[in-house]
Amino acid sequence: MNISAITGISNLFPSNALFSATSSLAAEGNEKTGASFRDIFQEAIDNAAKTDAADKIGQVELLTGQSDDFAGLLINSEKANIALSLTVQLRNKVLESYNEIMRMSV
Repeated sequence: MNISAITGISNLFPSNALFSATSSLAAEGNEKTGASFRDIFQEAIDNAAKTDAADKIGQVELLTGQSDDFAGLLINSEKANIALSLTVQLRNKVLESYNEIMRMSV
């Protein structure tokens, strides 16, 4: 019996930009790095759009009989859900930070 290893979640986020950017920012201190928050946020939005599009394509293929991979459809659907949740959480943190800054007295 051949059992393959379980792969990580690295496929959810292209090049793990969020994690590598935050760790490089923490390591570099105040030095300018290649990835800005805008780039990270934009990549999260793009990733959510790509995974949602892949999910919709899989749904259409399953409904039209072009594919019979129901498990793959469920996996793509969950990936799209996770990517959207990440994007919403990033947005919420940005709004929370903005509101906190606005409440500060000068």
